[in-house]
Amino acid sequence: ELKKELESILGFSPQHHAIVDLEAFAKLVNAVGGVEFDVPQDMDMDDPTQNLHIHLRKGRQILNGDKALQLVRFRGYPSADIGRMETQQKFLKALAKKLLKTSNIPKIGKFMDIFQQDVKTDLSLRDLQWFARQAMGLNPETDLTVQTLPYIKDGNYQGQNYVYLAPAEVVSLVNRTINPYTTDITLEDVKIIRLED
Repeated sequence: ELKKELESILGFSPQHHAIVDLEAFAKLVNAVGGVEFDVPQDMDMDDPTQNLHIHLRKGRQILNGDKALQLVRFRGYPSADIGRMETQQKFLKALAKKLLKTSNIPKIGKFMDIFQQDVKTDLSLRDLQWFARQAMGLNPETDLTVQTLPYIKDGNYQGQNYVYLAPAEVVSLVNRTINPYTTDITLEDVKIIRLED
């Protein structure tokens, strides 16, 4: 189960979850009128088995839902999945910045409809409404951060991508950012696979 895997890395189990499918992601981008983003490189990829066709040019542009999906699904970076994650994080921050504009307050009902139809979550509608109201008060420049867990090495094993996390640095990051407790998470609280294992 995903919550157990997260607990082994973070030292605590998340209380709730929200699984946003690709359709919901595209709908949210369209609902805010697209997102301006600097595409880091030309992106061309066709995978008929997934009905995936990506054709984006490098440079700053407004991405609609379909083009935003192409951006976040592209896999042809020189730094492989690390480059993909960095681009995804930058785009999600740009999307959050657009979502949190005061001009989008009247669209909260539309956003809630998208969540109810296309997002799997254990949060109640009342919880979602409360979080939406709280989010509208955030400053995306100072109140939103995106982090990648610190890692030592990445590579390929038996055809699968993997990343060895840096345990001490992960624990430090968790304590600085998302630790819900009043005491620090320690290395004894996590079960992160180490290189020497």
